[in-house]
Amino acid sequence: MSTPDESGRTAPYVETLLDRIAEALNYPVYLFSEPPSGPSAKIDELLRLWSMIELEDDRMKVLALMRQTVGTKGAVKETETAARHSSQKQIDV
Repeated sequence: MSTPDESGRTAPYVETLLDRIAEALNYPVYLFSEPPSGPSAKIDELLRLWSMIELEDDRMKVLALMRQTVGTKGAVKETETAARHSSQKQIDV
């Protein structure tokens, strides 16, 4: 006999539901239960951290640093200009 989960449903029900979701998304079921590893884990962390940045100016600083790190010419200057413009908008409002 299966033990119920938090919702009171049994494990086979949850597994069946997960199978259906995986099938609908065309993903293997294991992707839902294994923590990401390799490059995708780093991308997940990057996106998670990005979503935690509240101020647009801070996001612009992060973008400028990333662009500078990968050597995007001119993009840093554009990002700095956009950040100044953004902070002026916030002051004007």
